[in-house]
Amino acid sequence: MIFNAYAVEEIENKETLLRCTKLWENDASNAAFGAQTITLPVVEGVIFYIVEYRLDCSNSSSYKSDFVFPKHHTALGSIYYSHDYGKWIELSRNVTIADTSAVFSADSREDGSFVVPTAIYAFHL
Repeated sequence: MIFNAYAVEEIENKETLLRCTKLWENDASNAAFGAQTITLPVVEGVIFYIVEYRLDCSNSSSYKSDFVFPKHHTALGSIYYSHDYGKWIELSRNVTIADTSAVFSADSREDGSFVVPTAIYAFHL
């Protein structure tokens, strides 16, 4: 695998570039997202995934992306300090991506509004 960053002509097998493919996009990214399994298209040679998601932090939203390796249980989320409650708040949700499915657990709010997946990308050969 190479990243042909400088277009070096003498690299053998330069056709083996790392590619990025969007596999899924959440059409309702402003709505709550409960525990569920998403069906993904088949992509050969996946090295890792990136899951992009919206975090509901103290009356505002921010976005974050995390690496997810195939068949590894991964925690998505963050921790932020809430001035309204005077304490740290954990925002989290688990995901496992294997073959043609992404399995999302419920998030830490349980109504699905704290950590909302917005897109899944596959990085593959």
